[in-house]
Amino acid sequence: MSPKRRHTSLKDYKPTIYQTADGKWHGRIIVGYKPDGSYIRPHRVRDTPREIRQVMAELQARRDQGFIWNSDKVTVGAWLTHWLEVLIRPHRSHKTYADYRSKLKCHILPVLGGMTLTDLEREDIERLYASMYARGLSDYTVHGAHRVLRSGLGQAVERKRLVVNPAAHAEVREPEEPDIDPFLVDEIAAAIRVARSMNNFPRWSLALALGLRQGEALGLRWSDLNLGTGTLAVRKQLQRITWEHGCTDPSDAPRCGKTYGAYCPDRHGGGLLLVKVKTHRSKRPISLPKFIIDLLEVHRREQLEQRMRASHWGDMNLIFCGPEGQPLDPKHDRAQWHALLARADLRDARLHDARHSAASMLLALEVDQRFVMDVMGWTELRTANRYMHVVAEQRRAVADRLDHALGFEHA
Repeated sequence: MSPKRRHTSLKDYKPTIYQTADGKWHGRIIVGYKPDGSYIRPHRVRDTPREIRQVMAELQARRDQGFIWNSDKVTVGAWLTHWLEVLIRPHRSHKTYADYRSKLKCHILPVLGGMTLTDLEREDIERLYASMYARGLSDYTVHGAHRVLRSGLGQAVERKRLVVNPAAHAEVREPEEPDIDPFLVDEIAAAIRVARSMNNFPRWSLALALGLRQGEALGLRWSDLNLGTGTLAVRKQLQRITWEHGCTDPSDAPRCGKTYGAYCPDRHGGGLLLVKVKTHRSKRPISLPKFIIDLLEVHRREQLEQRMRASHWGDMNLIFCGPEGQPLDPKHDRAQWHALLARADLRDARLHDARHSAASMLLALEVDQRFVMDVMGWTELRTANRYMHVVAEQRRAVADRLDHALGFEHA
């Protein structure tokens, strides 16, 4: 069949709006051409004439702005897979990529993947979220899927594959921030003293006093440390990278018969590896307090002695490592954290709470917020506000000042 002849500009085509016997309002508008020259003419349905006119106006405006309507048959699954593999994987950390892939595979694509991208509506997305809530999934899980979907569809809008982002205004519950009760200054000091009897003992000073993330601390190398100037350069982080199948092309089913790449005889690309830090700001120099410098000097001497006794030593030159220089497993590191809290007779807490505690301690010491952000490697003030908590010492100080100001301190 020969292509239709294009006698006029697309901008000359106006929307067609009509009502059907069931009371619904329908709209159609020519927005582009298919490869065979026929029209791309999306069809929308709404409950009221006002709603359908608004949708048609949005389609018309985007078409006139140069929106690329090269096909109306691209599915949500095809687009989001392209976005993940081509736009996310080469440019974001493996941890971020794996997190996005998991949310797409487990929650989004099974429900929305087969839909045509240009037919996806806000209500379709809200039904997905409702089904996730009905399955007992947490607000945190649903909101995480929402963020991934909103980001992927946002790129479709940026690249003119969608008129509007239907996830941008979809209703979803905001997860509540977990209650964080940061450790007090004397509790931090007690934990650091107890840690002196543990392996890799300066690691906990860096967490509790300076707030280094787990991956940053475990990824430190001796070349990152300058004991002469008392500075530490955070350049890399240790991450567990998912193993890939080596027995076949990624687009085919694995020939080894194993579901996960970790069990493939020809696996590659995985394990505990040093990767780039989270953001540009995360790659930062830190000035160390003298007590941490002293701890690191002792730790270096002890590690050199350990290295001389070992028959084999890893080649990553890590400050904190296993008995043969190998990277520390993050699971083992978390177990050591909980053991430290128990030995110091402190309440149990997440490892990441050490970062909250460090930030709050610096706040209690009245360190300027700009310097706190620099030490922590934060780029946004709202991140600082989420981590820096008012601690008991500050509440007590405010109460004492009120006593003094009102003349009741000796009452």
